[in-house]
Amino acid sequence: MASIKFLGDIITSEPIQFTNSSGTNTGKIEMNGDDLVFSNAVGDVLFGDTNSDVYIGDGVNSVDLLFEQSGSIKGEDGSSVTLTVGSSGTTLNLYDPQMANGATITSTLTVGTGGSIDFTPDSGAFLKFDGQTILERRTQNGAITFGHDDTIIIAGGDTSSTLNTNYTASSERVVIGAESGLVVHAFPSNNTAWSNRKTWEFRDDGSFYVGSTEVIDTNGAWVGSNSGLKGEPGTNGTNGSKGQKGAAGTNGTNGTNGSKGQKGEAGTNGTNGSKGQKGEAGTNGTNGTDGSKGQKGEVGQKGAAGANGSNGSNGSDGAKGQKGEVGQK
Repeated sequence: MASIKFLGDIITSEPIQFTNSSGTNTGKIEMNGDDLVFSNAVGDVLFGDTNSDVYIGDGVNSVDLLFEQSGSIKGEDGSSVTLTVGSSGTTLNLYDPQMANGATITSTLTVGTGGSIDFTPDSGAFLKFDGQTILERRTQNGAITFGHDDTIIIAGGDTSSTLNTNYTASSERVVIGAESGLVVHAFPSNNTAWSNRKTWEFRDDGSFYVGSTEVIDTNGAWVGSNSGLKGEPGTNGTNGSKGQKGAAGTNGTNGTNGSKGQKGEAGTNGTNGSKGQKGEAGTNGTNGTDGSKGQKGEVGQKGAAGANGSNGSNGSDGAKGQKGEVGQK
């Protein structure tokens, strides 16, 4: 194809029309008012070649690359090319960007003054690690779930490296550490006034406070009120089965004798028993001593007169006897 060389400026108000080998109008350079228009009726408009860069502007004044309709800056379909926007010495400003089909960040993303990350869906995953949801929005009002598996460490002050060293990442714990203690506030009945707060406080000396009252001291001893700590006695359980009789224990030492008790009341006489059998006769006892002389007996009745005996010889006179009692007439 022959070329046309211009040795001077081309000054014309008419379009410059190009045709292809078939004579069909293709590319055109024309003026639209004060605007210069490059167009191609049957193909694309290409700038540059494989060895040349395309510069926009005169290197002095700021110029813009404008689209009058929706469009794309992209590689040719099916080419799998990589497009680079910006460089290490370039400040790239993106206004209201919308990233579809995923985005990969291979350097630090800095959010400057006044910037924020605004997640607008009412629910959904906000942050993922290797496809696992780490931070998830649950409700329109901002309920969130944080964490997925293994340990979560929340560190205050310069405690993060110490906690990381002393807790195994796979232990599946929630660990909270801070140099100046831990404070938890509750606001009952949705009343968020500061005066309505209820506080639990782990202080940095190891003590524990409820509100302003210390309940556990630095040695771990309970120092709070005992009111309400003791539970009500439970109901008695059912009696267990009787155990086997245990072996007899050793005899204990004898105790000291107690004081003599008072004499009890005499009991009532029992009923007479039946008469027993006659016992065998016992051996005769020894004769007792003579008893004292008994009283003189009464005078017996006068007996009948006996027969007269033969006269005996006269005996010697005896002692005079006592005078007898006067007989009856």
